[in-house]
Amino acid sequence: MGLAEKVVTPDLIRGPAASGSEHMNREGRRYAQISPGFRIGARFAHLSGMTIAILAAALALALALTLAATAARAQSIDGFGVGQDVQAAIAKHDPPTESGKLKDNDVYRWAIAGGTTASVTAAPKTGKIIFIESDWGGDANYAATDVPGLTFGATTLADIRTKFGSNGFIFKQHALHMDAHDIISVNCYALAADKKVALAVVTTQAVADLPEVDGKPQIDTGRGVLQAVILADLAYLQTIWGKDRVADDKAHPIDWK
Repeated sequence: MGLAEKVVTPDLIRGPAASGSEHMNREGRRYAQISPGFRIGARFAHLSGMTIAILAAALALALALTLAATAARAQSIDGFGVGQDVQAAIAKHDPPTESGKLKDNDVYRWAIAGGTTASVTAAPKTGKIIFIESDWGGDANYAATDVPGLTFGATTLADIRTKFGSNGFIFKQHALHMDAHDIISVNCYALAADKKVALAVVTTQAVADLPEVDGKPQIDTGRGVLQAVILADLAYLQTIWGKDRVADDKAHPIDWK
């Protein structure tokens, strides 16, 4: 899902020549591990210290507001479901484009038409899938997602909040970030059918498009558009995103419909 290595630590081998966990951070699962804290990308190096400070302050305010606010179809992404046997699931698909290790876990990646990618992580001890991510490549012809009612590049976080009735919950270290191009938000929703599984939606808002009031950028995460969807074992998410979570008062498990 692309966010070509925007702010997150990538975690997939770039090709068969790569080996070792240190090479897992190239492409795919672009939003899997956003580093905590705020960082201004190198492309903002020309901005004045005051402008950067204003952007950082605006981002901090948006995060604070996020913290405060904060079936019929199979629950799967790209044909993969959490808890499935990974080898049995892979056998029903084309061979993965890439595969490798992320720490002790097995990771597989598929390049899909239009630049979209799919990645799957499985626990080696059980062989079960614990993480699935679909990253949009930017081609409107391939903007459909497997989450009913959500479309890459079109559905906004405000739309998602309306659809699911809340802002869901966030992992505080992974909720909001800014890189050289975008404000990136990650919101999560537990599934009613299995509360041990969570849907994470990744939305972005271009920094260049932020409206200004009195010369100050105004961040409204609700305007961010969908760039990636993640389906994952909640316990696994806590190992990579931290256990510190904040939930919207209205948050509740959602139906996949």
